[in-house]
Amino acid sequence: MKSQFSRDFCREGRSYLLGRDLYKRYTTADKIKKSIKENIRGYIFVDAAARITLDSAHSDPERAIFSLPCNADDNGIVSNLADMIYTNMQSYYGIADPRIYHYGVANTIMEGFDSSGLRRELELVCKRIATRPDIASKVLENVDFEADKLPHVKEFMFSNVLKEHLDIHAGYRILLYGSKMNPMSFFLPISGGAMIIQQIYYNMEILLHHNLVSYDDIAEQGYLRLSDSLILKEIGA
Repeated sequence: MKSQFSRDFCREGRSYLLGRDLYKRYTTADKIKKSIKENIRGYIFVDAAARITLDSAHSDPERAIFSLPCNADDNGIVSNLADMIYTNMQSYYGIADPRIYHYGVANTIMEGFDSSGLRRELELVCKRIATRPDIASKVLENVDFEADKLPHVKEFMFSNVLKEHLDIHAGYRILLYGSKMNPMSFFLPISGGAMIIQQIYYNMEILLHHNLVSYDDIAEQGYLRLSDSLILKEIGA
């Protein structure tokens, strides 16, 4: 905003004494977020997944994460990560001295460049997700995944044992990858997915039933004696 009363010239070597015209930068938030999103998309893999945790006094602790045949909303997660990076950059830009590192990093990212500063900021946000539930909730804001229609499942004789000692969550597995990134992976559980979890319990019961029937058929001592410890050790295997 130029004033008609401002002088635009001064004696040689004394231009620093003149007032400076005001100007605005980075006022188009949507455009900046879009450029950040496009730049980080190539470093993120998002997969709908389930996490199974076995923690019982009758067995060794085990954990497994595997993919689910669901439509993962990777676009929503990448958009939320871009929004968080934009918020951080606004803070850096707003409080930074023009002569220090953070000011230059913020300018580079908000001007739409795929810089090392952007990649390090993405890694930093993902590290915070592991220890900050409030940050993790922002990543999953307005995000869900759709599963195919699942049939009504029945319960076998092992269902009570499985549900007592086996913890299952549906959610998203997020990977950072690429030659320019420090590899990182983490799992974010969602609050829903009850039908998917029920189906996983059902499938595990079927596998257990088939295995134990096979053991019983080849056992030399007649019927196989079932116990919680045997069932849980079979799951851990």
